[in-house]
Amino acid sequence: MRPIFRREVLPERSRYNYKITAFQGVNAQKDLTSASLNTANYCFNITIEDGKLLNGPGINTPEVVLEDGTARVIPSLTPYVVGIRKLHLYKRYSQSGARDDRIIALGTDRYVYQARVSQGDFERLAVPRADSSGVSFCNYYFNGRDVLLIVSAAGGMNVYDGESCESYPGTPALKSVCMHYERLFGSDAVNPCRLHFSKDLDPTNWEVSADGAGYIDFMDDGGAIVKVISFKDYIYIFRENSIVRLAAYANPRDYSVSKVFSTSEYIAENSIVTQNGTVFFMAGNFLYSFDGYTATRMLSGVTALVENTVAATACCFKDKLYIAARLKTDNDIAGGDETSAATVLPYNNGFISIDLMTGGVSVFRGASIRGFFPLVSDSISELMVYFGNHRMGYLGKITDSGNLFGIPLNKVWKSPVSNLGSLDKVKTLRRVYVSSRYGIDIETAVDGQRKTLRARGSDKPDMLPVSLVGESASLKISTQNDKMCVSSVAFEFDTIRRYNAD
Repeated sequence: MRPIFRREVLPERSRYNYKITAFQGVNAQKDLTSASLNTANYCFNITIEDGKLLNGPGINTPEVVLEDGTARVIPSLTPYVVGIRKLHLYKRYSQSGARDDRIIALGTDRYVYQARVSQGDFERLAVPRADSSGVSFCNYYFNGRDVLLIVSAAGGMNVYDGESCESYPGTPALKSVCMHYERLFGSDAVNPCRLHFSKDLDPTNWEVSADGAGYIDFMDDGGAIVKVISFKDYIYIFRENSIVRLAAYANPRDYSVSKVFSTSEYIAENSIVTQNGTVFFMAGNFLYSFDGYTATRMLSGVTALVENTVAATACCFKDKLYIAARLKTDNDIAGGDETSAATVLPYNNGFISIDLMTGGVSVFRGASIRGFFPLVSDSISELMVYFGNHRMGYLGKITDSGNLFGIPLNKVWKSPVSNLGSLDKVKTLRRVYVSSRYGIDIETAVDGQRKTLRARGSDKPDMLPVSLVGESASLKISTQNDKMCVSSVAFEFDTIRRYNAD
């Protein structure tokens, strides 16, 4: 029998460069095997902006600069040995026309305190101690004065004009309040499906009548009322699992109600905030934007970093949305206060910041954030936070320092594990080139084999030898420095097509 010869053509090795010229946000969702390496699958204490990896936010001493140019550190509640439960900015002008804004604090001892923005320490207000359910604050112009309505969840209201308080014990027990068309609306603290409204032009009058005060009961399965807001000419009642729109104009006889959103997830009460004609809120671990008619889920790749929203809180400040929640740790230590026992459980361990204009994302971890407090008064415009752990009597100011009151914070950015879109090639990662202004650690992984190298940081790219062989690759960038600025990364691969002889 005549032999048959076959000529084999072996695959040739080729050089392949994979470049990250711009880092592109966060996608922490799973199943990213063909994803680009320029998107974070996980990160903390990082800002992704203008295609660069920068150090994330920091929290530092709450120093502000007053209108006369002098510096002032906002005081704490520690002289009273209590923590901060809630903060509110009472904006007022004195009878002489002078600006006299006050910071109002509800302490963990359930007393109400105040401090002038411009000077002085906190002092206790002469109002009754709050019920365990707390109080709500609302600014209002009443009887020719800027007043603060202090509404108790146990019932009753105190009207504070900056000098003295007047009590109105006939006010229902209200939990969440807002002003709308000169009526005060509030959710009932005892009957969770009831909404009260005051008499027109008089938030202290709650006598029910045809054209005066009244209430509305919601009898469907939308859940208890968690928050009430005035938005775009309507009252929106956020309930545990739904949103109801109330058209509430001058005459209560003309009020009309319609449900505009429902969900199986729990809407987090303190995550509901408004900015430029949009409401943002968290339902479960998902972020929604709401225009008054339609709620749209957004940035699911970013919110996949969230572990739970049980204690979530949010605010909008200078075109950025800040959401504090319990973030996933992925067994990475952030430093700061993250390992400190929180005295308020459940508690948040960080926040996510989203630039609503550019789409830039920042992720902060390392502090127990109980709440945000935008301090905007005269020339002051700063975002403060207060805490749920041993710092709970203090305020901190969000900065770009990359540290927590001088304590270094670890900064970590991780790419997904990706085959880079090629299933038919075996890759040998030869070198990594990194452009970084500051020193960083680079960990490359190919099919689970890991190699960590140090980039010194300079104006010129660093070349790091690797030599790992496999099919899928990933990248981790980390540092303990306060500052970080990585502009580009390039991988140099030798690739060869899979070869199987018949």
